[in-house]
Amino acid sequence: MRLRTDSQGELVREMSLYNDSLTPDCVVTELGKLKTNFDTIDAFIDLLSQRLIANNFTNKRLRDAVGYLIDNFKYQKPKVSDIIGFDKKIRIYTHSEAYSLIERGEVSGFEDFEMIEINGGRFRIKKSDKINLGYSG
Repeated sequence: MRLRTDSQGELVREMSLYNDSLTPDCVVTELGKLKTNFDTIDAFIDLLSQRLIANNFTNKRLRDAVGYLIDNFKYQKPKVSDIIGFDKKIRIYTHSEAYSLIERGEVSGFEDFEMIEINGGRFRIKKSDKINLGYSG
């Protein structure tokens, strides 16, 4: 789980939906796709490989990031950050944060949440986020 603060300084809890591992075969295959589609990628392929490991990429996240870049990139020269920045995350709420959403009318009640356990702690995720993001955890 990764913690960050929002624009008001409030703690935001989120986790990546990717939890598989990264294998050398997948890296070779996916970087090969990038080389085929972007001739300028050779200039930073070694750096990209290092950053994949440093940013805890997984096979599925890498496949999704490369597919997204190939399908949507509109410029000639992609950068390492165009790949590394790709992730799918789901927001995690404490009981009090979920209650605040109910009070504000953003959700109708606790039935709109599903309980999950992370490192012994109990948290909630919105059922709608789970469906929209394809989270199966």
